[in-house]
Amino acid sequence: MKKNATIILILVLTLSPKIIHAQWPECVDITRVQPLYQCNQEAFDPICGCDGNTYRNLCTAYNNYGINYWSGGVCQGFFLDFYPDPITNLDPMNLNIQFEDNVVSSLNVRVIDYFGHLVYQQLYNGVNKIQTQIDLNLVKQGMYIIIVESGQGQYWAEKFLRL
Repeated sequence: MKKNATIILILVLTLSPKIIHAQWPECVDITRVQPLYQCNQEAFDPICGCDGNTYRNLCTAYNNYGINYWSGGVCQGFFLDFYPDPITNLDPMNLNIQFEDNVVSSLNVRVIDYFGHLVYQQLYNGVNKIQTQIDLNLVKQGMYIIIVESGQGQYWAEKFLRL
């Protein structure tokens, strides 16, 4: 009797991962990853993917990165999103920043040129989410860096082009 119970236990333990895997797909479906897919959904509605990364919205996570499971909101810290890149005389920079749920902090947003000269700065106090536009029409063509620092000591820096 003990021998039969041991054999059944070994079979259950060996087959369980295969059964579970068959019922629940992986976090990322690599067959669905399409880096060049263009989402027509412009909405900034961050989601936290099963891989622990924050994505701009569900369309981006699902189609560009193959994410199968997610929850609403930012995974950790804050998430920054801006467009267009490159920026022209016709378009302002659309800037979206969001913290995790129930987190309120200050933000210091700076734009510097390639030589480290400050060309834009704005301080926001007591915010969870920012959606704003930055007019860079008076800024010369070139490469710039947007730097965002939270009151909690978190940084985010991204470069962009001004044409």
